[in-house]
Amino acid sequence: MEEVENFCQHVAIMKKSEMLAYGTVNELEEQSGTTSLNDVFLVLTNCDGVDDRKSANGEE
Repeated sequence: MEEVENFCQHVAIMKKSEMLAYGTVNELEEQSGTTSLNDVFLVLTNCDGVDDRKSANGEE
């Protein structure tokens, strides 16, 4: 996320092909009440930071 914050003027947060938010990093932080782009992503996607995909061997 640091690269995005440093190099991109605008950011789109997407989940399952749906755009959840679009704007500057500062705008997204203000809208979500967070202080980092990583936290913006977690709040908007309702994730807890744990990957919920199946592992390569099929275990969850």
